[in-house]
Amino acid sequence: MVYIYTEPLAILSACGFMYYALKVNPKSSTRTKDIVMSAFFLGLLALTRVEFGYVITCALFIYAIWYVIKRSKKAFHSLMILAGALAFCLPYLYYTYNLTGKAFLWGTQGGAVLYWRATPFENEYGDWISSGVVLGIQKDYPYDTDISALAENHLPFIEKVESSAYSAAQKDQMYRQKAFEYMKMYPVKYLKNTGISALRLFFEYPISYKTQKLTTYFYLLPNIFLVMLLLIAIYLTFLKAPAIPFEVIFIALIMLISVGGMILASGRVRHLLPIVPMFSFYIAYTIVRFTKIEIK
Repeated sequence: MVYIYTEPLAILSACGFMYYALKVNPKSSTRTKDIVMSAFFLGLLALTRVEFGYVITCALFIYAIWYVIKRSKKAFHSLMILAGALAFCLPYLYYTYNLTGKAFLWGTQGGAVLYWRATPFENEYGDWISSGVVLGIQKDYPYDTDISALAENHLPFIEKVESSAYSAAQKDQMYRQKAFEYMKMYPVKYLKNTGISALRLFFEYPISYKTQKLTTYFYLLPNIFLVMLLLIAIYLTFLKAPAIPFEVIFIALIMLISVGGMILASGRVRHLLPIVPMFSFYIAYTIVRFTKIEIK
């Protein structure tokens, strides 16, 4: 079977969204076109990577409140972009509703992701593991340590869930229920998994049942600089917030909501790739605009 990764299309969609969102201007003759194209690319991003559907929804709620309070034209334009992106996804959401009977269902893998994020067992760090590995039917797994504990910890439950008696939506709900049960019973372990997920999102480490390898430094070294520059950019944003254009704040908010969602899910470096263009723009803008380096 040939697998096609979603990252190239997701990166293209993120760049298209960012390009047109930054062009939106109340005085521009192409304002309507820019809003429509920005909404199109953001909607395409959500259809490519469904977690961005929740990012759009969260941002839409924030900007709706912002618009009610401020009555700002720029807030209204951002609201139109988000609403347009969500409208672009409505045929897909209608399709999933017809299949499952559940409204606003973006996918049926979220429950499994939450289940592994909430795992209370030692040496498991909240990253997603294929049910096929636990069931023993997938042999080409990437783990290089003893994984016999997986069956001991998860086999009875996963055998029950993955039986043919349940639909994909029902399996998703069963995983979610078990995940919330683990969160309530083991809140400290869940918080630990959350912190580890944040590290794994940027550094691809630690991963359950995998030892550290030299390839870890391939992610560690460059991403340390990315994280440092991002923290500097956020600090400058708080210091100089009134001087930062509304459009840049809009991009930064989408970026930060995305990062938060990825941390709450199963953080991996490849999940971060679609918003790397947003990171690059945001960091470059804030540092170039508000810092000055002098060589004497």
